[in-house]
Amino acid sequence: VQVGTPSQTLLLMIGTGSSDIWVLNNSSNICASGCLTPFYPKKSTSLQLVSAGGFKITYADGTGASGDYIRDEFLFGQVGHSMQLQMGLANDTQNSVGIMGIGYDTNEASTSQYPNFMDEMVSDGLTNTKLYSLWLNDLGSSTGSILFGGIDTEKYYGSLSSMPIIAKNNVYTSFSVGLTSISYSPGSTAILLKNSSFSAPVVLESSTTEIYLPEAVVEEIYSAFAVEMGSDGSPYVDCTASNSSVMSFGFESGTAIDVPYYEFITKLYVPNPLPGDLTGDNVLGDFFLRSAYVVYDLTNNYIWIAPAVLNTTKSNVVEIQAGAVSLPQSTGVTKPSPTTSSSTTSTSPTGSSTSSAAPAPRKKNSAVAIGVGVAVPIGVLLAVALGLCFWWRHRKRTTEPEKVPGPQDEPATIPELGDSAYINAGAVYKDHHNQGRMSQMSSTPSELSAGTPVSSPRSPKSPVERKPVPFRDELPTTWEHGDGPLSE
Repeated sequence: VQVGTPSQTLLLMIGTGSSDIWVLNNSSNICASGCLTPFYPKKSTSLQLVSAGGFKITYADGTGASGDYIRDEFLFGQVGHSMQLQMGLANDTQNSVGIMGIGYDTNEASTSQYPNFMDEMVSDGLTNTKLYSLWLNDLGSSTGSILFGGIDTEKYYGSLSSMPIIAKNNVYTSFSVGLTSISYSPGSTAILLKNSSFSAPVVLESSTTEIYLPEAVVEEIYSAFAVEMGSDGSPYVDCTASNSSVMSFGFESGTAIDVPYYEFITKLYVPNPLPGDLTGDNVLGDFFLRSAYVVYDLTNNYIWIAPAVLNTTKSNVVEIQAGAVSLPQSTGVTKPSPTTSSSTTSTSPTGSSTSSAAPAPRKKNSAVAIGVGVAVPIGVLLAVALGLCFWWRHRKRTTEPEKVPGPQDEPATIPELGDSAYINAGAVYKDHHNQGRMSQMSSTPSELSAGTPVSSPRSPKSPVERKPVPFRDELPTTWEHGDGPLSE
C-alpha cells in the first residue's frame, strides 16, 4: 500500500478479523531493532492528527499496539485512487508489521465508530458494495489475490453457496459461520468423525494460519492420525501421512471443502510468531482457506464459499451491483474428473459424496508469505525431523467493547462451544493450563479493547468509476530504523 504525501510504500498484513488499519511509526519501540516497512509521519505533508494517544489495541494474550489515530492519504493495489483514511499510528507494539483490517466497523479499537476501510471503499465510489473475495492459492505459490466489489469465476469450482454470518449479542463483529461436519479419508473411504456431527460456529480468518476446533474433535483427530507422544511431551505423526488423501469440512450451506493432508503436516517450525487471537472462538485459518474461495459480504451479512482452483492464471471478474442481496448466478470452473486409479470419497453434510484423485505430495515454498497482500513475517524456518499438526489448549477470552447495534434483520445464531483446540503445522504442544509455546506463521487480533473516542470529519467525495478492485501487488520486504517520535 501507499500512505501519505509523498506516498510511502508499506507492507501490511491483511486481516479479515480486524477492523482498523494501523501502520508502524518509524520511531516505535519495535523499529529500534528492525521492523517491516515503517511509516515516517514527519515526511507526510497530508497527515492530520485525529486523536493523540487515542489508538490502542489489546490482544487476548496481553500484547497489542498503542499510539495515535491519524488521517492520511491511502492507496493500495491497482486502484489508482487515493482515499483519505483514518488509521492507527503505532508507537508501541510487539508486531514488526502493520495490519490492514478489512472487517466490520463494529469491531474497531475505538469506542466511537468511524468509517473504516470497507466503509470508505463504498463512500469513495470504488466499489458498489462492502464485499470482497479471497483467493490465497496453494501453499507452494508466492501469489494470490483479494478482489473488492466482485468475484472471479476462474478461481473456484462449481457454484458458490451461501450461509449467514453469525452475530454475537445481535451485533456482527466477525465472519463466523456454521461448521456441521468433519471427515477424513485415510484410504478410499471417507470416515466421519464421531464428534464432528455438531453445529459449531467457526470464524474464517485470513490473518492466522492455524485451525482451532472443539477439544473433543481434536482428540479424535489425534486418534485417527495415530499420533504418538514424544519424550518431550509433544505429539508427533509420521510425515508420510501427507501423501494421503483429504480432510473434508462440511458447512451449513451444504458445501464441503476438501483440504489435502499436506496442508496440515509439515517439517517446518516457525519461531518468534506474531501474537495470536486466543479468544475462545473456533477458527479456520490459512491452512483451510487455501483450499477455499471465500466471498465476504459485509452488506448482507453472508459468506459465499466454493472449492478453490489452485495455481491458475486465468481470470474472469464479475462486478457485484449496488443493492444486490445475492451474488449473480456465475458458475465457476468445471471440476476435472479423476485421472488416476487412486481416489478418495468425501462425505458432505447432506450425505452426498464426491470423488477426487489423491493429491501428490507437493514441495512447499518456505521462503514467501502466503497470499499477495497478506504480508506475513515468517522469520527463519528451521527444519525438524517430524512436523505435526494438532495441538489443543484452552484459550483466554476477552471482553468485547460495547458497540453500536448491528443490522435490524434477525442474525443467525448457533450455540457457542466452550473450549477450542488448535491445529498447527509446526512443532505441536498439548497443554491444559494455557502453557507451552505456539508456532504460528501469522496472526492478528479480532477481539479489540476500547480506546479513546475519536471524531473524524469527512469531506465530500468526488465521484469515481466503480469497478471491482484487484489487489495482487507484491511489495518488497525491507528493514528500517526510526528517527524520532511524531510529537517532537
